[in-house]
Amino acid sequence: MQRFLKNIFAGLCFATATTITTPALADYDIVGQVKAITPSSITVDTMGTPVTIMVTPMTDIEAEYKSGPFDYDRRISLSDIKVGEWVKIDAIPQGMPPNTKYVAEDIEVRR
Repeated sequence: MQRFLKNIFAGLCFATATTITTPALADYDIVGQVKAITPSSITVDTMGTPVTIMVTPMTDIEAEYKSGPFDYDRRISLSDIKVGEWVKIDAIPQGMPPNTKYVAEDIEVRR
């Protein structure tokens, strides 16, 4: 019985350590001003550091408009975004630092 309990305890300790040390796949919010746009990427200036983010056909792109007290969103394409506009991008990291690349999940243009 003691050996059984030791094995259970060891298994729980291993599972807890693995859970704590394994990084979760999470998206990042990248906010900044658009510096460049290509057909497959967008470059955003985030506090003086340019970040290039890949855009795929699955990326949801919307413009947020304000009309008096109301806000509404409208779907747009990547070509509708202009250099100088402010954006918030939900991006998924690909790879490990320092070679991390980002893929855009959602892009929201603040207008």
